[in-house]
Amino acid sequence: MFIRVTNNLSVLFASTVCSLLFATPPVVAQVSPDALSCGNLTPVSKSDTSKPNMVTFASNLSYDTGDTTIGGLWEKSAAGSQGYPINYASYINALGQPLPGYPTTISQLITPDAIDSIVVNAVVDGMPYSQIYPTSAFFDAKAYKAGTVITPSSGSSANQTQAYLDYLGTSPAGTAPPSLGFLRPTPYLLFWTAAGVSIGSSTISYADNPAKRVALWQSIACKPTSGANNVQTGAFVLYNPEVAINSAPIAFTGVGIPASFNAYAVVITGLNPAEGEIGTALSVGGYNLKQSASGNPAKISFFNPSGNAGIESSPPAFVPSGAPNDGTILQATVPPGAATGRVSATADSITYYGPSFRVDVPLPPVIVALSVSSGPIGSTVVITGSGFSSTSAVTLNGTVASFVINSDTQITVTIPPGATSGPIQITNAGGSVNAGTFTVVQKPADFTGDGKSDILWRYQGTGSKQGYNQVWQMNGTSYVTAINLNTTTDLNWQIVGTGDFTGDGKTDILWRYQGTGSKQGYVQIWQMNGTSYVTAINLDPVTDLNWQIVGTGDFTGDGKTDILWRYQGTGSKQGYNQVWQMNGTSYVSSINLNTTTDLNWQIVGTDDFTGDGKTDILWRYQGTGSKQGLNQVWQMNGTSYVTAINLDPVTDLNWQIVGTGDFTGDGKTDILWRYQGTGSKQGYNQVWQMNGTSYVTAINLNTTTDLNWRIRGPR
Repeated sequence: MFIRVTNNLSVLFASTVCSLLFATPPVVAQVSPDALSCGNLTPVSKSDTSKPNMVTFASNLSYDTGDTTIGGLWEKSAAGSQGYPINYASYINALGQPLPGYPTTISQLITPDAIDSIVVNAVVDGMPYSQIYPTSAFFDAKAYKAGTVITPSSGSSANQTQAYLDYLGTSPAGTAPPSLGFLRPTPYLLFWTAAGVSIGSSTISYADNPAKRVALWQSIACKPTSGANNVQTGAFVLYNPEVAINSAPIAFTGVGIPASFNAYAVVITGLNPAEGEIGTALSVGGYNLKQSASGNPAKISFFNPSGNAGIESSPPAFVPSGAPNDGTILQATVPPGAATGRVSATADSITYYGPSFRVDVPLPPVIVALSVSSGPIGSTVVITGSGFSSTSAVTLNGTVASFVINSDTQITVTIPPGATSGPIQITNAGGSVNAGTFTVVQKPADFTGDGKSDILWRYQGTGSKQGYNQVWQMNGTSYVTAINLNTTTDLNWQIVGTGDFTGDGKTDILWRYQGTGSKQGYVQIWQMNGTSYVTAINLDPVTDLNWQIVGTGDFTGDGKTDILWRYQGTGSKQGYNQVWQMNGTSYVSSINLNTTTDLNWQIVGTDDFTGDGKTDILWRYQGTGSKQGLNQVWQMNGTSYVTAINLDPVTDLNWQIVGTGDFTGDGKTDILWRYQGTGSKQGYNQVWQMNGTSYVTAINLNTTTDLNWRIRGPR
């Protein structure tokens, strides 16, 4: 009858004495039987009357549970009627098989209570020892009479024990598989006793003989937990480690029994931490965690749920910086594919299975909120939530974005060059999640896609340059290079705005035909791919040339570029201001704004001056009198007027506002000026750096003295 003495025999010693990472394993010969315990269970005492526990145990083993003993079968078969062994050579071997040529009747045989493997992890004479004995015999060597557990060495049982030692020490104890590298396992004799009951001294003395080559163990019996059908095994003590270990078949490199203890065994005593995600670095403590010849670190492997072979630490285990290379500590990293299970160490072709490491399955990020839902290239959005510590990638509509992990609950993402509106996707070790839709607000006239405002020019004069269109690529307020666009020699075609009408994240050019004839009032968009022309898209024409396009911007808050008109003629419509709500290149609706009948007030720019994410309107007074040269911002809430904010006036009307954009890279809208007069300032170009609606400083750009060159964007 085979039973399993413990659920995990490999922790016979290690689980009770090596729970800490660098706990020192005891010299097992020094463990006192008096210190044996049942942990959280209750030991079976000498006077224990809870007979059902023992009866259940005996019944499970098919023992006779009459008025005799649990050990009765053993006593009857081993000692016969005389109370001592008839012939020790007649006992079966440790595998429960009769020896050839001997009687097989029940009166002459004894069956071990269990045949199972045992792992010994110990320190003997200052050296660590670890070995697996796969087919060891376990005997219940206690007697139970009248509710009392008695010592197995009392009375004639001492003779019985000595008979077993004689037999086990001189007879083959089973044949282990050849692949295990040794001829036969060392037999073990295990005594289950009650609290305070020890093995008799004569039995210990008899067993402590190298010629016997038998390991003599004692374990305390423990009452089972609720619902259990067995007497539990408590702590163990090995009485004769020198005999049991020094003479054990420790054939790590071949078959044989060494004359003295010289085994080199790798042992893991602890992990710190014992839980973490893939990629977690941990310390592995133990003994002989290195190859005996080369001194290289042992191979540390983690449980592989899809196969027998473990998954090696990635990168391979190494000795931590500053630690001695004495085989007591390594650093390993939980590799991809690992699962919860025991960690192993392999050195000198020996693999030791140590404590379990719990692999936590990471979860995808959890999104709570975005600080803003729109912004230009180069701006930032702060995302709050959780699970950001292991973030490996962030994309905006498929474009890779840079990011800074502020904490596990906050991450800052920078809108990358070339990005278009769409979902922000955050990826960590647990997967990917969409953080929400972000609308990329194109900086005015960013033709080169670097997140910086460029300057769009058109040559309004005659001659060889007539109708030239050119982009100044800017690096803030510094000129980089001039890039020629397609030429349009018909000067009736006027550039009246810039913006992303086609929704591809690139700046397009808005044209209006200011001449008469069949094209009068045509409105057209040049779809651009950077500085390359793609195609022309016609919008609805407006033949009344008093209606002038004066700006572009997202007035309706839908992330799409709208068109701002002003009526420059007289009559009932004089001073009308109107927004065309656009859906890409399709007209949706007209929305009237407040009227300004004084036509000296000219709309000269649109952008967000007040920092609320909404497009405002920039005005300049082009007339004479007390208002000459006044500059004013209409703060807008969509298409609703909020208030008028006066800027610093510039009374010299030769200074013309020709564009708006963030030239200084501080995320705030600046104002672009050009001097249209003659004299020493002719052709000056200047940026007013603004802090919202407050003037900061004036920054001179390159001068272009030919006044036929007109700035047409950003606007």
